[in-house]
Amino acid sequence: MTFIEFITNEIFLWIVLCIFSYLYGSVNNAVIISVLAKKDIRKQGSGNPGSMNMFRSLGFWFGLLTLTLDALKGVIPALLGWFILGTQFSFEGSRLGLYACATLAILGHIFPIFFKFKGGKGVATTMGVCFVLNWWITLISFVAGVLSIVITKLGFLGSFIILGLPCIFESVWCFIYGDIIGGIILVVLYLLVIFMHRKNLIRFFQGKENKTYIFAKLFKKNKNVQFNQNAVSDADTSIKNVEANTEKTEEKSK
Repeated sequence: MTFIEFITNEIFLWIVLCIFSYLYGSVNNAVIISVLAKKDIRKQGSGNPGSMNMFRSLGFWFGLLTLTLDALKGVIPALLGWFILGTQFSFEGSRLGLYACATLAILGHIFPIFFKFKGGKGVATTMGVCFVLNWWITLISFVAGVLSIVITKLGFLGSFIILGLPCIFESVWCFIYGDIIGGIILVVLYLLVIFMHRKNLIRFFQGKENKTYIFAKLFKKNKNVQFNQNAVSDADTSIKNVEANTEKTEEKSK
């Protein structure tokens, strides 16, 4: 067997892609971004190194960046598994390859080898996988989930909504068309995300769950900017009034 034949061997490709998917999933973007910002997310808010805590603790833009990068951890392995492990040089992909790589990426995010197996809750990465499976349903559920967070201020509820519709829809589709393995995997992944939020559920029923304000820091910043602008404007007006009064006083003294 030549080297070219070896690296294109199906078993070799499966091994390489599975290892890559887990290691890529293990890269915790929340920790890296927050450390670069000199605010370790593991010491902020709930302490969870995920996008939701980034929204709460570091603000909208840091949260959005983390959400995007974490979603890509689901998108890229899923696409690689689909195309590379399917029929090569064609669009006839491998759903089993997609499921395998996607699952390992999600497990890497939740149990990262680079961070002592303490990671996020897998919402954004699972959402990225769902986007590959059915982008329009995932987009609809994402909008619905964000609206629910804005209205209820409950982050975990929004996460369940974001993943619920695409996971349930795709799993039902798999069972109907005979893809039993795919259907089971999707159900298990959704249940895993719910399990990772078990502490949130306990706090909710105890009435102690933290509120999530996605846009709070963004609006607060804008409010502070407006306040500062008003303060400068008021100061300018005061200076002008003092100058005008001074001129009047000088004219009277003459």
